[in-house]
Amino acid sequence: MKRNFTIFSLSFICLVMLSLLVVSSFGKQESTAFNSDTVKGLHDRAERKHARVEGYRTWLNSMKANPTTGKVEMADVFAAREQMKEYFQQAVVVSAVAQH
Repeated sequence: MKRNFTIFSLSFICLVMLSLLVVSSFGKQESTAFNSDTVKGLHDRAERKHARVEGYRTWLNSMKANPTTGKVEMADVFAAREQMKEYFQQAVVVSAVAQH
């Protein structure tokens, strides 16, 4: 019985010492997850991405807009639809002629 008590008590003491060692090693580590340079870098990166998106949006709107007025007007939209209808009608006629 005395032998079992000694084995268990030694095991318990070793477990306590090991846990204290692990806890003390975690307490000594410095937190390096988010320092000021990291946050500044992430902020700069987000600003660059936002500028790229804004530039693309501006470019896309300029491509859709009427070159003379710089705006998208309903008359331009309807004119583009009519041009597309004419183009597809011509394409259907050409493909029908090519098949015969």
